[in-house]
Amino acid sequence: MKIAVLGMGNSVMTDDAVGLKVIDVLENADLAARLPAGVEIGLLRNEAGGWEILDDVEGFDALVLVDACIAPSLGVGQCAWFEPGQFTSPRMSGTHNMDVFSALDLGRKSGLHVPALVVALGIGAKEIYSFSEELTPAVAAAVPVAADLVLAKVLEIAGGR
Repeated sequence: MKIAVLGMGNSVMTDDAVGLKVIDVLENADLAARLPAGVEIGLLRNEAGGWEILDDVEGFDALVLVDACIAPSLGVGQCAWFEPGQFTSPRMSGTHNMDVFSALDLGRKSGLHVPALVVALGIGAKEIYSFSEELTPAVAAAVPVAADLVLAKVLEIAGGR
């Protein structure tokens, strides 16, 4: 089984970079040593979304998305798991591009090997439209929490095969 963990965001748009920062933490956690035999993990980053996600995730069986979230039910710095279609972030929809979940569906219909299992961890963001390479304090504090949640989800997925 191959599991992709895809951090999404824009590295210069304040809290929007949180998904990318979670991948930074996971890269230093030596995840491969914690996985059962036969399970591979890919730690990936994407700053665009839409069609580009297909290049990132082709060949993986499961996908764990990590991104800033603008859901009204999620406070700043809070983390929550979402099913596809429930997740709201700048890259999950747009007027000039295809949303991530539609791109995955199109990839499946086109015969690409894209993940059948997709879950998304949303991290409540405060500021996603101003330029900065620094997260706001509450969102920065959520990064290690989110990394732990992602690790637990990856181990759950790996154990469920």
